[in-house]
Amino acid sequence: MHVRELQPHEFTERLSPIFEAVLTEAKYPVKFKPDYFFPHWRHLMELGVASTWESYGKAVLGALFVPELFSGERQALCVFWFSLPEVRGRGIGKALFQALDEEAKKRNSYAVFASANVLNTDEREAGYLANGFTRVEALFRKVL
Repeated sequence: MHVRELQPHEFTERLSPIFEAVLTEAKYPVKFKPDYFFPHWRHLMELGVASTWESYGKAVLGALFVPELFSGERQALCVFWFSLPEVRGRGIGKALFQALDEEAKKRNSYAVFASANVLNTDEREAGYLANGFTRVEALFRKVL
């Protein structure tokens, strides 16, 4: 499975079609703004607190590495995990999460957290469970 970590200078708008397609499919309540998102995420990558992996230009996963608020222990937070419909079910998500796990271990993270708040929650939850996650809490949203 071809998965590679992107460098900040590589994290360009070429990934925009993945974000646009998936967020449109998910009926995400906020319009995706590439000119806002990409420079900010790239800056987090440059600071060394964020990493991004992609596969075949069809799937992407981004994570933050931050201290846990109450204990200061290091943790990884999967912020986004998107794949285009034509590559779903092919194990790319598993490969992306393996890359995240490896990086989290290198950074001495005690856990990886992720949420199922964008796409079909049942489908997303099944994907997380298949990748070794345990459901620990629910995320709720109230669109105003």
